[in-house]
Amino acid sequence: MSRFICIGNQKGGAGKTTTTATIGAALAIWGARVLLVDLDSQGNLSTSLGLPPRPKLFDLLVKRSPFDSCVVETGRKNLWLLPGDSTTAEAKETLAGRSFREQALAKALQPARGKFDYILMDCAPSMDVLNICALVAAREVIMPVPVEYLAMVGAAAYSKILDQFAQDGLEVKLIAVVPTFYDEVTVKCREGIGILREQFGDKLADPIKKDVRIAEAPGFGKTIWEYKSKCAAADGYLALMKRVVAVGAV
Repeated sequence: MSRFICIGNQKGGAGKTTTTATIGAALAIWGARVLLVDLDSQGNLSTSLGLPPRPKLFDLLVKRSPFDSCVVETGRKNLWLLPGDSTTAEAKETLAGRSFREQALAKALQPARGKFDYILMDCAPSMDVLNICALVAAREVIMPVPVEYLAMVGAAAYSKILDQFAQDGLEVKLIAVVPTFYDEVTVKCREGIGILREQFGDKLADPIKKDVRIAEAPGFGKTIWEYKSKCAAADGYLALMKRVVAVGAV
């Protein structure tokens, strides 16, 4: 069964793109067939994989191009990408004027069902029409949260949006809240983990430790598994990947 998962948070700089690319690559190495979907007009997901941003998401949603023509190979076994670029902003504007727009992405991604084990959607830091479409298409959400006060306030707000979806009859399961940029030496981070644990309980995943290598890897067009797989951040993402797999096995 295919699993559609949003990596979302309204806060920018939370580590959404890194989380999408890293756990996607980990799942692919593990043997799953994975499709990464770039919903941010900056095209950073493509860049982080060493690929050029392309208007494939625009082609799929606006031009209604065939799904298979919009998916590109990443050069990595079991890992594919539906890339976006600056035209994604235009796609949002087009969707905003359509009837039944909330279903547009779910319908466009329907051919992915059965072809891929995991479809991971990297969302922009906002609650625009495309991110609403992503939540409609998904059934699960991973929320990266930097361990800082404003980000934690934003995490609570995003969680309330998911609750509102449930009240409207669309259940989207929050499967993991992932503390990012965690520095166990600082009191601020240790206190932040405590606050997140009070807010999210067993939804809270192990933190991703602050590590310069996870920041360096995208500059070389590599995932952490290709750049430096033996590091604290890689250990954290491996634990997150195993958590994602385990949730699906329940």
